[in-house]
Amino acid sequence: FPGWTLKANGSLVMATVNEDAAGTYTCTPYNSYGTMGPSAPTSVILQDPPSFSITPEKVYRQDAGRKLLIPCQGNTDATTRVTWSKVDPVRPISYSIEPNGSLLLQPVIKDHQGEWECSVSNRVASIRTHTQVFVLGTSPHATTSLSVSPGVKLANLSWEAGFDGGSTQTFSVWWV
Repeated sequence: FPGWTLKANGSLVMATVNEDAAGTYTCTPYNSYGTMGPSAPTSVILQDPPSFSITPEKVYRQDAGRKLLIPCQGNTDATTRVTWSKVDPVRPISYSIEPNGSLLLQPVIKDHQGEWECSVSNRVASIRTHTQVFVLGTSPHATTSLSVSPGVKLANLSWEAGFDGGSTQTFSVWWV
């Protein structure tokens, strides 16, 4: 067929395919002594890669203790699978995935805050999208990137504030 090549090692390369390529194939090696018969059958299935039919918003803000439902759906192919995971979780947290692929956080807790990834996959490929969850009505999150630059009779402290929990926050520096 046009676009098909039989390699010297016996591999069949299908660079161009259409619906006619789908089916069951076997390979029968032989040489001047004959053959030991065909290989086990292998199936060629043609399928499009997955696609998103609904993607989550970039950011969600929800009060602690409430319910948050974040949609994510793939194409309607029966082999398409939707999974969710929290990116860089501090510890295991509970969440559930609805039959339609939506992420359900109920009740929303402080540990739900952060970046979440929705993955839609089938036999061909996986695609991903991300969303950010902010949990309001909680204590502030820890600061990051704390650094100290010492001087002769002084020290310069700097940090990046964590999420404020939805309320104004202040910082105190203690020294002993």
